[in-house]
Amino acid sequence: MESKGRVGPGYLVGSLVLLLISSILALVLAEYIFRVFKELQWCRAVKWHQHELYTMLPDSPLEYALHPGVSRENLIPDTGLTWFYRINSDGFRGDDFEFEANRKRVLFVGDSYIFGWGVEQDDVLIRSVEQGARQTAL
Repeated sequence: MESKGRVGPGYLVGSLVLLLISSILALVLAEYIFRVFKELQWCRAVKWHQHELYTMLPDSPLEYALHPGVSRENLIPDTGLTWFYRINSDGFRGDDFEFEANRKRVLFVGDSYIFGWGVEQDDVLIRSVEQGARQTAL
């Protein structure tokens, strides 16, 4: 008596391959939909989020850039204290850079802590490191 069901090893392997391919295609499609959704969210955020300190950069991995030449005094809420920042002509906080040959430089990359949000211009971390380096060099 012959069995009419497809239970052989070839059928099982074929089913597993089909399941694997279907799963991969489903994951690729889900990833594509997620990326389209996130891109639409980003474009909406860029459209509505404008600030006097920075500009959103939708086609850049940097996401935003500081406006060169901006300076502002800020009030810290509920304290009455103020702090000041100035953005130089290159888009960084502080004075314009003085480039000299054979002078070592250090690049700081970071977030609001490195920027010194809420800290006076002369009290930011970068200024403290610069002053320490000058004292060490003497």
